[in-house]
Amino acid sequence: MELEKVSKGTPRTGIKAYDSALKVMRCEIGEFTKDNVLAYLKGLEGKGYSPATINTRIKAVRKMLTLSALHEGEHPAITREKMDAIFNAEGLKLVKVDNSIGPEDVIDPEDLKRIIAASDERTGLIIEALYYSAARISELLGIRLDRCTVRGDAVHCEIIGKGRRARTIYLPAALFLRIKSTFRSRTWLFESKTHGQLDRSNTWKKVAEAGRAIGFGNLHPHAIRHSWATSNLERLGVHKVSRYLGHADISTTSKFYLHNNASAEEIITEL
Repeated sequence: MELEKVSKGTPRTGIKAYDSALKVMRCEIGEFTKDNVLAYLKGLEGKGYSPATINTRIKAVRKMLTLSALHEGEHPAITREKMDAIFNAEGLKLVKVDNSIGPEDVIDPEDLKRIIAASDERTGLIIEALYYSAARISELLGIRLDRCTVRGDAVHCEIIGKGRRARTIYLPAALFLRIKSTFRSRTWLFESKTHGQLDRSNTWKKVAEAGRAIGFGNLHPHAIRHSWATSNLERLGVHKVSRYLGHADISTTSKFYLHNNASAEEIITEL
């Protein structure tokens, strides 16, 4: 089985992240041949790509080749052996990923207030809503007004999150009303000036620019989500934080946030 056989019309894998990776790779590689693809994958680590990105692209190519072989009637066991032989021969192994959230991934709430104060009104409201909701950026921009219910001082917003899982996030009622007024919302809570849904990439850039404007180079929507989780973990406990974040399993939350081991000095001090 050769990569040349699938150089025309790369099949969809059915996995969004893989399909997106293959699309990017086709643009960056040009001619999708065996030598080009393998050389490209082997060079990713030296170009500063994150371990997660490298892993996704390796998995995407492997998945693409596997689906192509199975489509041609090859036995799954034979396909697995061929995949192992191809990738092992080239030394293409998945990179170990540390998923724990460190201090560099978190913005202190007081610093967030400074960023919000220095931002333009629309961006500031987005940052504030990202923190209270602890939502992913796509989840926040997908909030529909007809799925929001005011209950006292809080607004309950029903969303469809990662994995098509439904959950409820909360916003202060006063913040909700400020957002509606500023964005002149009709269908979506956050709308463009032409009343379309805000673009995820442009919003991401706006948030990052707001951070850089006062010296924070690592501000991005997910950092704000991490900041909420880190700030509230001790107060609410891992189970409630996990449910609010929309994690499918509490082990995901634990992997991200419960990674601080006591040092020898701390243990000795306690004794």
